[in-house]
Parts: sequence; structure tokens; C-alpha cells
Amino acid sequence: MLNNNAFVVLAGNPSKWDEEIRTRCAPGGVSGTFKSEDLCSMQIDQHHRGRRSAELVTTIYGYSVRMASGIDGRAILFGGRSLGRKVSREEAIEFGKKWANESLETREFYARKTDMAVP
Repeated sequence: MLNNNAFVVLAGNPSKWDEEIRTRCAPGGVSGTFKSEDLCSMQIDQHHRGRRSAELVTTIYGYSVRMASGIDGRAILFGGRSLGRKVSREEAIEFGKKWANESLETREFYARKTDMAVP
């Protein structure tokens, strides 16, 4: 589940996945009590069923888009290092949105609110 106080979804539709986590792992949910291993198991299960999350990150090469989950090894999807130049925030956001829009029901792209603030 995304912390909406710190992050903003830029593309994709994570609501069904997040609702599943709230229902099955949250205090008072179907599982009754919160257990971190339940949450980890749920995240792995969702990954196996196709959920993918990517995030906008700031690097020494400007901005990059990387997989947000350690399950995916935080692999870089788009970044300046492989391009041999700095990448603008707008360019990275465009890539991330396009990536997520290829499969709106299984992919999501988000950014930290601090990275979205106008410099």
C-alpha cells in the first residue's frame, strides 16, 4: 500500500491491490491482526499475480524510473546512466506514465511528493 501522505500516484490503478492488502492484512481485517509476515507474503503473492510498481527517483544522472519493489531488485527501467546523460524530471515522468499505461490494472507509477514540488 502506498503512503499517500508522502507519495502521489502518477499512472496506473493500484486501488484493487491496496484494498486487498487493507482487507486481508490490516488490523480488524479478515486476518484479524496485522502480522508483518502476512504483509510480505501478500506482496509476494500480488507480485506473482502481476502487480508491478515503479517510482520516480533522483540520481546523480538526474531522474530515473526504477522498480519500487525489492522483489524486482529495484531494477532501473529508465535512467541517465544508460543514456550517458542527465534525464529531466519531465522526461522520466513521461517514460513512467507510458510504462504504467501499458497495463493499467497491473502497473503503477508513483513519485515522492517532495520530488514533484516545483524547484
